[in-house]
Amino acid sequence: MEENEGKIEFYKDKHLPHEVKENLIIRINRAKGHLESIKEMISQDRTCEEIITQLSAVKSAVNEIMIKVVEAHIGMIEKGNFNNSDVIELVRVLIKSMKLK
Repeated sequence: MEENEGKIEFYKDKHLPHEVKENLIIRINRAKGHLESIKEMISQDRTCEEIITQLSAVKSAVNEIMIKVVEAHIGMIEKGNFNNSDVIELVRVLIKSMKLK
């Protein structure tokens, strides 16, 4: 059990800070609300322009969430909470996410 405790301590500093998590959850809930309104707009036969405008807002919101996550991780890197392999993995994830667009 002592071995697991060491692992927990090792990863503890690699998690997002509480205030960042709270901000991300607020942003995610806002994007979720936009998606629900888009679903309603489709049911109400709203115009494609209106639906696309809302979809664009959701896309922007998700991009902002991704930016906030990356910024938080960069802050943790600057504090020395990550080693080189962690930084490389973060860059790989970023590259992969950019290719999906």
